[in-house]
Amino acid sequence: MIKELTLPQSSTSQNGTHSRLIDWEIIHKIPGRLRVRIPQLIWDWEYQNRLQRLLLKTRAITESRVNRGGGFLIVSYPENTVAEWALLDYLKQVINLATQKKDTEVFTLETEKKSSWQSLGLPALAMTVALLGSPLEWPLFFTGGLVLVASIPLWQRFSQGFLDQGQINVDCLDILWLSAQLIGGNHIAGALALNLGVIAENLRRDRLEKLEQELYVLFEQQDEEIHWLSDHQHFAPVRPEDKNHWLSSLEETALIQQVKPIAQGAILPTLLMSGGVGLLTNDLGRASAVLPLDLGVSLRGVTPLAVVSALTVAARAGVYIRNGRILEKLAQVDTLVVSLKNLFPFKVNQPKLDGFIQIIEKLQQQSLSIYLVMDSDEWEGQEWVNSLKRIVNKVYIGLDSQNLEQLIEELHQEGKIIAWIDDTTGDSFTTDQADVTISLAKGGYESQADVILHNQNLESLAYTLNLARHTLATAYESLAIAIIPNLMAVSIGVIFGLNPIIAVMINGGSAILAEFKSLQSGILDK
Repeated sequence: MIKELTLPQSSTSQNGTHSRLIDWEIIHKIPGRLRVRIPQLIWDWEYQNRLQRLLLKTRAITESRVNRGGGFLIVSYPENTVAEWALLDYLKQVINLATQKKDTEVFTLETEKKSSWQSLGLPALAMTVALLGSPLEWPLFFTGGLVLVASIPLWQRFSQGFLDQGQINVDCLDILWLSAQLIGGNHIAGALALNLGVIAENLRRDRLEKLEQELYVLFEQQDEEIHWLSDHQHFAPVRPEDKNHWLSSLEETALIQQVKPIAQGAILPTLLMSGGVGLLTNDLGRASAVLPLDLGVSLRGVTPLAVVSALTVAARAGVYIRNGRILEKLAQVDTLVVSLKNLFPFKVNQPKLDGFIQIIEKLQQQSLSIYLVMDSDEWEGQEWVNSLKRIVNKVYIGLDSQNLEQLIEELHQEGKIIAWIDDTTGDSFTTDQADVTISLAKGGYESQADVILHNQNLESLAYTLNLARHTLATAYESLAIAIIPNLMAVSIGVIFGLNPIIAVMINGGSAILAEFKSLQSGILDK
């Protein structure tokens, strides 16, 4: 019987910071389970994250769950090996210890806030001066010069991209448009464009950072393991390279890879079109109206937000998706090959069979082709196997590795996108042959799976596939929100002429709306 639980070594010394006393009370307790109320959980998200991290540091707590709405913490522990009073003493310490902030955490938050205020300061000042400059008859060079100074980050991005890649990027179009507005004396339009651009960039960056922080809370990294934190705690080793490059893999999504060359290739035609309009109309305003026609800014903003938002929502549900590219593949999956080798014992009880049949029927409602495979002839004639054959006409008994390879090859020749599902996914063949591998994480192995269902329940599979499709659809909808109004504003500006301020509001406003839309990729009812 464990009578003392030691605090994590890394948490007992936090660079001289002191913990505060937190109000908490025991609401309900039974052997092996405690329910406590901590009011601070209701409003302090950072405190909740630190508390959950501390709870992960001990194996004595087998399950922990937070009900933020009521401020409740529910913990389970092995009653036969851990004394209740020892666990209560441990909880008392970590509940107070979770109020501490590491110096690095405080420094990061202060740096982020400082950086945001610095990026907003000059554009806001330029906007104020531009609004006051006309009625107060300030010199044009003063107002225009301040707008030009506020645009220095834009020039820096352009020069860095040109030096690194040896080609012009979408920032070139923004620079030319801003220069045209300053030459034409439209300082308000130029300052407004800079402000909307900075606001959109800060919203995107801040949201991505918050999502990233939540992701690393949802699976705490320690040694070679990811400690999963959802309704239940489970442990499954994940390759170290995936930990380090998870969010950076957003650039590898097919959507970005497909649209990025189009956006880059459209820069020169846009410049030529702008020059042609200028020569035909001899109107700098109409010529510059073409320049905001860039896909790169929209692509850079909405796609990562949609993907990371969906990955985070999946993590909350106990589903690990390796990266954004896998999320896209999941959205395209139309065929499931399910290995029953270890999912079922030789004899299956009726409740478990009924539950599995309900899951299969739910998946079939998504227009998925389902193949059930098993490698033993001994299963032939079993009543539960016959029950499965009645709802799935593609059940293969006694399928060895060679026959399985032939089956998957035939499916690929038919143009199928295949997801292989089993309880471990440690088999190198299935990992190499299937488009997506999905595991129930029941084995103590180094996972090669693209998707891990840490709740060890196939019921979350249908939700995960729906989430992937919804995310891809949301990304395209967000791009449409950003591009279509901008395209209409450009057309009106070239044909009839459009006030630059209105054009900027349409351009910048649609970009911000698209970012908010992309965050809805994770809003999906289970």
